[in-house]
Amino acid sequence: MKRILFPFKNIFLILASLLVIGCQFQFTPNILGTAIRMSLSDIILPVVWINIIFLSWGKHFSFKVHGLLYPACILAVFSLWMTSSLLISYLYSGSLSSWALFNKFCGWFLVLGYFWFGVAVSLYLSKEYRNQIIKIFLMTSWLISSIEFLTVVFDKFNVVIPYFEPEFRLTGCFENPNAYGLFCVFCLLIHLPFVKAALLFRPIWHQFGLAINVVALIYSCSRSAYVALIIGVSILALKKQFPSKIINSFWILLILLGISNFPFKLEYAYEKAGKPQSYKFEEYLPGKGISSHALRYYTNENLWNGKDGGAQERLETTKQALNLWKTHPLMGIGLGGFLEQQKVPVGQRVALHNTPLWLMTEMGLVGLALMLSFMFVCFHDINKFIYHKKASDPLLKSVLAIMVGFAAASLVTELTYQRHLWFWLGLVLGSIQEISTLTRLLTSPANPLDKMKALIKKQLSK
Repeated sequence: MKRILFPFKNIFLILASLLVIGCQFQFTPNILGTAIRMSLSDIILPVVWINIIFLSWGKHFSFKVHGLLYPACILAVFSLWMTSSLLISYLYSGSLSSWALFNKFCGWFLVLGYFWFGVAVSLYLSKEYRNQIIKIFLMTSWLISSIEFLTVVFDKFNVVIPYFEPEFRLTGCFENPNAYGLFCVFCLLIHLPFVKAALLFRPIWHQFGLAINVVALIYSCSRSAYVALIIGVSILALKKQFPSKIINSFWILLILLGISNFPFKLEYAYEKAGKPQSYKFEEYLPGKGISSHALRYYTNENLWNGKDGGAQERLETTKQALNLWKTHPLMGIGLGGFLEQQKVPVGQRVALHNTPLWLMTEMGLVGLALMLSFMFVCFHDINKFIYHKKASDPLLKSVLAIMVGFAAASLVTELTYQRHLWFWLGLVLGSIQEISTLTRLLTSPANPLDKMKALIKKQLSK
C-alpha cells in the first residue's frame, strides 16, 4: 500500500504548490448576471480535496486535530449562523440575492476549504516540504511584482506587456490595487522573519525579493496596505524578528525606483492637463507615466486630509451601514443585505470596506462575536505556543504579525474572503498541532518502546 500511495505524496506537494501560485491570480466571471470573485486556485481546490479523501481512504492520512477543537467548533457555529443569515435575508427581502449566495455564502465555505487544506498540509508534509511551498509562494509574488515593475518602466515608451496593461494604480493579478497592495504586505511579513533566520534563499535573493515587493506596494498606492505594513512590522520588531541587515535591500529599492522614474516625466497623465486636481479614473491615458502619477497621488493633499473620493465613499457607506445595523442589531439585516439596501443607484453600489462593520451589519452582533472569538483563539494559541515552547519557526511569527496587521487594515477594507490568509493560518495552526502531538508522545507515561514505535511510524508517514 505504501508503494502505491507514495507517488500521491508528491502529487499532494505539487497540488499545494499550484494552489499557492493560483491564489495570486484572480478573475471575475459574470454568472447569472452577478460578478463572481474567483481565484485560479478555486479550480485547483476540489482536486486537492479529492487527493486528501483518497489518502484518508488508504489510511495514509487522517485528521487528528485535538488541539484545533475550539477553532473548529467556532467555525462550525459561524457557518451555521451564516446559513441562518442567508435565510434572514430571504425573509426580509422576499428574494435571494445572487451576490449573497455566490460571493458571500458559497465563498465562505470555499475559504474554509483553504483553511483546512492548510491544516492538512502541515499534518501530512514535513517542514522541509512546507518550506518548499513557502519558497514557491514568494518566488511567484516576486515574478509578478517584477513584471509589474517592467510595466511601469515600459509605460514611459508606450510598450504594453500582455495581460499586464498599464493602469492608473498597479493591481498585479488581483484586479484591485488595494487587494494587490495588501498581498505585497502579506508577502513582506511572511518573508522578513525568514530573512532574519537566514533561511530559504541566499542573501541576494532575500534582498531583491524585499525590494521588488516594496516597489510594487508603492505603485499600488494602497493606504490600507500601509496600515497593515506598519502594524505588522511593529509586531515583528516586538518579537525581535525584524532583520537589521537589510541595508542592501534599501539600495536595491532606490535603484529600482530610480529606473522607474528616469527619465522622469512631469506632464500630467490626464486629457485635461490644466486640471490635475480632477483626479478621475476615466481620464487616465496609458503611456503618460505611471510613476509620475504615483508621485502626484502621494502628494495630493486630499489623500491625507480625508477629502478624496475613496475616503468619502468609505465614510458614506459606514454611515449607511450603521443606520441599517440599528434596525436589527442582534441578528443583522441578512447576508448581502447591505449591497441591496444602499441608498444609491444600482449601478453605483459598492461593497462595505470595513470587515467588522460588514459582519455586524449583515450578521449582527452574534456574527461579529463569533468571528472575533475565532481570531482571538487563533492569536492566543499561536502567541502562547511561541512564548512557552520558545518556537524558532519563522512562519509562526509571520502569521502572528499578519493577524494583527490585517486586523487593523480590516477597519478600512474587507478581508474575510482573502484565500491566502486562510490557507497560511490553517498551515500554522496545523503545525502547532503536529508539534504538540509529538510532545505528548515524548512526555506521556506510556511504554518507551511504544513511544519509539509511534515516532517512527509518524516519521515514515511523511
